[in-house]
Amino acid sequence: MTQYKLNAVNIDLISSEIDAFCQKNKVDKKDAIRLKFMAEEVLLHYADEFGECDIEFSTEKFFSRGKIRLVIYSGKSNPFKADDDVGIIKSLVATAENEPQWRYGNGTNIVILPVHTNKGLSNLEKIAVALGLGALLGFVGRMPTFAQFSNTLVSDYISPITGAYTGILCVMAILLTFFAFPLGIVQLGNTTAFHKMSKRILSRYSIISLAAMIVTVGLCFSHINFSLAGSTLPDVLKSSLDVLVGFVPTNVISPFLNFNCMQILIVGMMFGFSFLAMGEKSRSIVSAFDKINLVAVLTNNYLTKVIHIYVGMMTFTLIVTSNTQQFDKLFKFAPIMVLIAVLLPIVLMIVVCAKYKVKFGVLLKKLMPSFIINISSASVGASFITFFNELNQDCGVDVSYTTISTNVGTVLFKPMYNVFLSASALLMAGAIGINVSPAWIIMVLILSFMLSMAIPNIPGGAASVIVLMFGQLGFSTQICETVVSLNVLLQFIFVPVNIMCMQCVTLLLADKQNALNVETLRKPK
Repeated sequence: MTQYKLNAVNIDLISSEIDAFCQKNKVDKKDAIRLKFMAEEVLLHYADEFGECDIEFSTEKFFSRGKIRLVIYSGKSNPFKADDDVGIIKSLVATAENEPQWRYGNGTNIVILPVHTNKGLSNLEKIAVALGLGALLGFVGRMPTFAQFSNTLVSDYISPITGAYTGILCVMAILLTFFAFPLGIVQLGNTTAFHKMSKRILSRYSIISLAAMIVTVGLCFSHINFSLAGSTLPDVLKSSLDVLVGFVPTNVISPFLNFNCMQILIVGMMFGFSFLAMGEKSRSIVSAFDKINLVAVLTNNYLTKVIHIYVGMMTFTLIVTSNTQQFDKLFKFAPIMVLIAVLLPIVLMIVVCAKYKVKFGVLLKKLMPSFIINISSASVGASFITFFNELNQDCGVDVSYTTISTNVGTVLFKPMYNVFLSASALLMAGAIGINVSPAWIIMVLILSFMLSMAIPNIPGGAASVIVLMFGQLGFSTQICETVVSLNVLLQFIFVPVNIMCMQCVTLLLADKQNALNVETLRKPK
């Protein structure tokens, strides 16, 4: 344990010690950067509030886990609940895979930052191994010698396990959807700076997401059984109106009993706006929602840690039961989704370059580090500090504007999930012969847009939302499981593309708020 006075020089020394600890214990580089940034922001928080107080710093390691311990001798202050304008610490906590801890007693604030060492295989490597092993065993299981055993294994053991896992994901999706929306509304509504910038940011995010989904519908159109069923225009409008009216719940309880995801969203938004109207009177209820949501997020995080096993089981099941032909359209459409994922950020980057006269190579080099991190991790939390610094330091966007844009963007702006959810629903409907009406397409687009906001920014986070949405649309459990398996593979493309698109939109809008230094943006890295 080392003692310091809290000042800028000693904060740098502590940062150096954290760096040395991470290098010694082979902590992943992106995790080491996040830990240093978190510790610096926490110490700066106490320095701003209490000045040059006494602090103690220590590190511990036990097998593959460790922790960084900061003891600050000052007045009581929780840095993770502080109401600051910039909100960097809150953003770091919201995207962290492991929750930092704080407690106070006898005039000391104790902050614990969890550390994971020797992480082993990455998420992508685990999924690749599970997929390959599942396919290999599946083809072996189809041999005449093992066919009967494999079918028994699937029907008596694997199907019940995957079915139970799918059901748990559905329950978690309901919790995440219901509790996340009110909290998001309260957080955004209470931020003064948000009111000044939100309209333009939200409108651009929504327009791009809607455009991406419309293009997707066009690409899928030849693969679906589109039919007006002889209806006149008034009948079509009436059926579309019936779908929209069906989103409004008749009471608070029925949406949860019927697993009606859109009605759950509506109920959640009603709670959120009610909390805003109540102001300080709703503080205790909001705090309870926050704690329950945290439990749901952590539970979902643990569930997704074994999703590679789920993918392996599903691959084995599909091959053994010879059900792959039913999903040919979806799997053949995957390259088109990848093509959209490639073109969307390129188009936005070209617009940025044309507007500010920036060389494409310069901009690409500045945004590429976080893109690479996200490809390997599929986690916004893993790259948060990197893409935040890319906007703020490398591209010259004001720190307050960067914080607000990234906080809103990581929740609301997920264009590739919009594309995937809408395309998967349309193609699966075509594969099993569902007649797709205009009203049904409208319902799919609304669900894809709204439910993408409830997807946690963690590997496999979309699984619960997929199960909930496809169950709402009337698809079988097997189709839900297949779409989840495909998403687990494509998420390593979706997440980096979503973040890069968000960065481009932030750059395009920042100059309207005088929050962009164009010279910094043009300067080569």
